[in-house]
Amino acid sequence: MCNNIYTMSNEVIFAPSEKDAYTKTYRMQATGAGGKTIRTSVPSEIVEKEARRLDLTVKEFISHYRVMWLYNGFEGAWAKFVPKE
Repeated sequence: MCNNIYTMSNEVIFAPSEKDAYTKTYRMQATGAGGKTIRTSVPSEIVEKEARRLDLTVKEFISHYRVMWLYNGFEGAWAKFVPKE
């Protein structure tokens, strides 16, 4: 089952419930001037699977794609891979 999350542009984002998704917890680390940037990790399994789907090595995938965060409120944030421009 998915929860539908609507962004300001009315684009529907399907957020899986925890019971229907793989879960992995990562720590967060404050970086940058005054700790204004928070850094965390992307699970390697996700990157490996997407690289395989696109017939790329992980190194090629990382050099050609970025992570885009989608968020709108305090329900959570979701990430997707987008090509570098």
